Amino acid sequence: MHYLNTVSLNEALECLLTHTTLPRRLEEASLLDALGKVAGETLLAQEDVPAFLRSTVDGFAVCARGTQGASPQGPVPLLLLGECTMGERNPWSIHELQTVAVPTGGMLPKGADAMVMMEDARRLGPHVLVERPARIHEHLIFPGDDLRCGAPVVEQGTVLTGEDLAALASVGYAQIPCIAPLRVALLSTGDELIEPGEALPLGCVRDINRILLAARLPKSCTVETYSRLLPDDPEAQKLALWEAQQAADLILVTAGSSAGARDFTRRMMEEAGAEILFHGLRLKPGKPTLAARLGEVPVLGLPGHPLSALMAFELLGIPYIEQSLGIQSVRRCVPARLRENVASSPGRLTCLFVTLSKGEEGLWATPIPQQSALLSQWRKASGYVLLPEACEGLDEGAKIEVVLR
Repeated sequence: MHYLNTVSLNEALECLLTHTTLPRRLEEASLLDALGKVAGETLLAQEDVPAFLRSTVDGFAVCARGTQGASPQGPVPLLLLGECTMGERNPWSIHELQTVAVPTGGMLPKGADAMVMMEDARRLGPHVLVERPARIHEHLIFPGDDLRCGAPVVEQGTVLTGEDLAALASVGYAQIPCIAPLRVALLSTGDELIEPGEALPLGCVRDINRILLAARLPKSCTVETYSRLLPDDPEAQKLALWEAQQAADLILVTAGSSAGARDFTRRMMEEAGAEILFHGLRLKPGKPTLAARLGEVPVLGLPGHPLSALMAFELLGIPYIEQSLGIQSVRRCVPARLRENVASSPGRLTCLFVTLSKGEEGLWATPIPQQSALLSQWRKASGYVLLPEACEGLDEGAKIEVVLR
């Protein structure tokens, strides 16, 4: 079988990035519609935020030097010129013996360099008696403190959050360029497979791979546009592959890539006109993974066992999509210690599924016995640890990095 000429995960990713291209298209989206999408460009602040000198408290704008020595027993009297109205330019200009009332977020008058909080002053006729000295720049936000005009607000490739969109709104954006979703086709193959809603004949299994992979597609930049359940019939598979080529930018095929007598995926792809890029990963689970190019459309042939298909896509497919489109990865990792000794599979990058629990010295990771056919192991896991190809195992107490689900 061809697939025994395995490549490392890094070699496979480099091969895909070198020999295939995923289309990077941009589309305009309103701010609310852009939530969860990917910024197609680096977006710069079009103005300072705030645009003027603002107060962070309700109180009185003052010249700090004019309040020195103030105390409850010896307050400093300042003439109150008026009160700032929110949403309007402050019309006053003050000197050391004057003040203007300013609400939280309001604009300071010219000449003011500090705020006195309302509770540190009291009114007496036309004056305000300041009972605590102000420090220069106290309770102030200066123009550009939040965002400086010309500075990046959001970097290209950022998956946009509500906070990102609020920042963009604050500097005047209403529409922003986002990466248009990639069209992805999902093909599950196997005579034993039936649709999830059908009655289950003995010897058959319901197809879960399309559900599993569709759920794992990055929603920020992909959309499923074609989905088929196919028998182990090379002609039917070729026809579906050609249809998927017209409907999608990326094709995912599960099962049929191993060494069994009825594993047709590689042969079917070659007969359909695809160029095989590699066949076999030094990865556990996920060894019988292949990649091909059908015209301009990349094709990933993933294992049939659900956990193997998921991890091959997790570790190869998603980084391929992210790096092709320039998307910043959002994987989260936490440090932990192993609760028990674990063995590895030297010569293959090994995924170790673990559950996490808190201990006196931080997080502890307990390995989950795994079989590539059992999805329940992934559902129980808090995350996974990647053991390098050269690793023969780890001892209890070893420090590890856990990639969270």
